[in-house]
Amino acid sequence: IKIQYQIQLNESDQRKNVKQNLLQALDLAGGKVDNWADINLRNTRFLSKLEAFRSMKAEAQVPLLIAAKESLDWVSLIFVKNLNGDAVARNDDRLLQNYSDSEYFKQILSGQKMGQQVLIGKLAPVPLHCLAVPINKSKVGEQIVGIITRCSTLLSISDYIKSSSFSQSGYTFLVDNKKRLIATGDNT
Repeated sequence: IKIQYQIQLNESDQRKNVKQNLLQALDLAGGKVDNWADINLRNTRFLSKLEAFRSMKAEAQVPLLIAAKESLDWVSLIFVKNLNGDAVARNDDRLLQNYSDSEYFKQILSGQKMGQQVLIGKLAPVPLHCLAVPINKSKVGEQIVGIITRCSTLLSISDYIKSSSFSQSGYTFLVDNKKRLIATGDNT
């Protein structure tokens, strides 16, 4: 009986250790995904406060949009829209479109501080995650003059998240605020 009790104690300790290691790995993977989202949001908000964006002049915005896109591997498009939804500047030389039908655009116009949407691109038919923030007339003012949007392909997001998975059989998921799947780091 004493040997069986000792085996049960050892198994219990092993389970506790496995559980603790798993929870630590989950915290690390979750932290990396949270860090990805935070980098995107902070960087986009930083851009929205620059005078070039508050001016709503494309010639001042385009060089900054190009530099911002080049600074983050997973970003495929950054652009600015006016309050009618018309794109006024992009980081590439593609056709300027109207985005007034986009969910993230409507979220900002309804007063939200951030909008996001998973969609199929208008000019390149690929799945994208788009994150948008308002551009205010002044650094402290609340009057919105435009919206800056950053989009990433779901494939590039998944690749980034995959690098955060914690084992050969581990899974990491990124969901939006409505609990819709944006990307997965499925290692299979």
